[in-house]
Amino acid sequence: MASAAGGMDIEEVAAKTPELIMKETIDPAVGFRSFQARKLAFGLGLPAELIGQAVEVHAAHSTALMSRWMLR
Repeated sequence: MASAAGGMDIEEVAAKTPELIMKETIDPAVGFRSFQARKLAFGLGLPAELIGQAVEVHAAHSTALMSRWMLR
């Protein structure tokens, strides 16, 4: 889930402007795919030169969350 609006208060954004929230579903069998990260990065309005870095950050974040989830 990502939004360029509202900073960290995603609940407020969801209540007032839900159309500004982008969502990507992670399939546990394949993980978070780079095309999903690019879609979110472009949707957030990041400059083209930062898209690659955003993909790396999203991938690392997803891997960390999935690893933590799998340990439960």
